[in-house]
Amino acid sequence: MVRLIEKFDEPVRAIKTLLGDSYEKEYSALSSLCGLIQTYRPRKIIKVGGRNSSATAAVLCCMERLQLPCQLAVVDSYDAVPPYTKDVFDLERELKRRNIETCRIFRKRALASFMDEMGGDVDLLILDAAETAPYDVLDFIAAFPYLASNAIVVHCGSRSSRSYKDILFQNVTADKFSAHFSSCEDLQDYIRFIITDTLSVFQVNRNTSQHIPDVFAALRFPWQCIPTLEHLLEYKKFIDAHYDALCQKLYMQAVLAADPNKKMLKAMADTLLKTFPQVLLYGKGKRGSYFLKLASLIGIPITGFVVSDGRSSERLYENLPVYSYSEIPFPFNNTFIFQISAAEEIGQRLQKSKFHWMNLPDNFWDDFAREDYLFTMMSYLENVFPMASIWAKEGLNR
Repeated sequence: MVRLIEKFDEPVRAIKTLLGDSYEKEYSALSSLCGLIQTYRPRKIIKVGGRNSSATAAVLCCMERLQLPCQLAVVDSYDAVPPYTKDVFDLERELKRRNIETCRIFRKRALASFMDEMGGDVDLLILDAAETAPYDVLDFIAAFPYLASNAIVVHCGSRSSRSYKDILFQNVTADKFSAHFSSCEDLQDYIRFIITDTLSVFQVNRNTSQHIPDVFAALRFPWQCIPTLEHLLEYKKFIDAHYDALCQKLYMQAVLAADPNKKMLKAMADTLLKTFPQVLLYGKGKRGSYFLKLASLIGIPITGFVVSDGRSSERLYENLPVYSYSEIPFPFNNTFIFQISAAEEIGQRLQKSKFHWMNLPDNFWDDFAREDYLFTMMSYLENVFPMASIWAKEGLNR
């Protein structure tokens, strides 16, 4: 069943006044989004991605114009640095200016980690993360158990990401929407919609749940990015709690297919590690914590950590025991050691030992290095940008 979208332009005119030409290419899509809000008058909205985006501005304008008494939750998994230029929308600033107290902002973690807290009866889900597939599909999966029985799902994005955005739209069983124009005089508007409008819209129905494995299967399409290990674990925990064994299997198949390192490690766990009931990590620190999370995602049971003699007095790390090398209490023939530390002397020591062990190749740690760099840079920018905001405002007032 195909439903029609009536456009609502009044809030968009307010957005143009607020944002100027910064989002000119998106205004057609915003009219459609505002039309959906005007027609269905949702009481609970979740907006995922880009808390300072034009779509967020559209939701606030509609709430104000329609005097809509609804709850709004905005989830920004990457916690983008607050803007400090005068022509960019700033959610926190607008909430204070409009005195809106029914909006909550969730940051830095995946949607899956917040849904239990947000609760159910979500009438409108806005996915504004089409540039970062598979987050779009994963976020719908995370939200679905909490959607109202007739909830509307809006998927925003740029035209360049349309093929990725359509993956969710094409694989979900739901009532799909199309643009609506009242007369032939609107042909130019229709052509403009086809070329520039970047919304995919559907309404869940009683058949959506029955065919939800099709949405999980859509995760097998190529991913534009690999989610952080923290996010993958958050989605896995949520999926294990809310979906059946088939969906859990489809999720892990997609995760492994998207990342050769995880696929390699899983293959090793399914074969070689069956022989070894004790699996130890030689080394701690950031690498040790990262590998422990990776092992949790893939299903490798880690017994504990190993450190060189005299290097650490800790008896526990990440809630697992820490053994000095000379005091490892397990037999050689049923113990496997992953060398986590890059120190050469550790490899030399293990090579001379009777333990079965493996030193993971350098390229295995590429994802760890990328995530560690991203975390470090975001922490740095969070400290720098408040000062940048002050400098910018001082410059604009001169």
